[in-house]
Amino acid sequence: YKKERINLAWVSKEILKSYHNNLKEKSIKIIYKKTSPILIKKINKEHFHICFSNVLSNAIKYSPENSKIFINLTLHKLEIRDYWKWIDKKNQKKIFERYFRESYIKSWQWVWLSLVKKICDTNKWKIKIKSRKNYWTKVIINLV
Repeated sequence: YKKERINLAWVSKEILKSYHNNLKEKSIKIIYKKTSPILIKKINKEHFHICFSNVLSNAIKYSPENSKIFINLTLHKLEIRDYWKWIDKKNQKKIFERYFRESYIKSWQWVWLSLVKKICDTNKWKIKIKSRKNYWTKVIINLV
């Protein structure tokens, strides 16, 4: 896969702009933190875009109205933490299986997490999910 030098901060801001209406519709506030205004990394831009977009889309879809989504971006890590429905600890590894879903989830939105996992594996990125019942769920992608 083609890798190019991209500014992760700029690309992530562009992705966030594309979700403006979705965020506004649910009155969700983004708390965006980055280590530097310029985060240049040699990476596959399309793969980063797909991973960021899919995780953000899930966060928006499953977060309640008037909530917050926290995004932390460094040169080597992307973290998205939100208040969507929690993921049972025993299911946190299953969440990347193509047709797995928690019993309370009605749609197949999480099918896209299997794509995110496949992209992470292809790029040798590590992805994990942490979740605390009734508090938050965090998706961490190590971009190393």
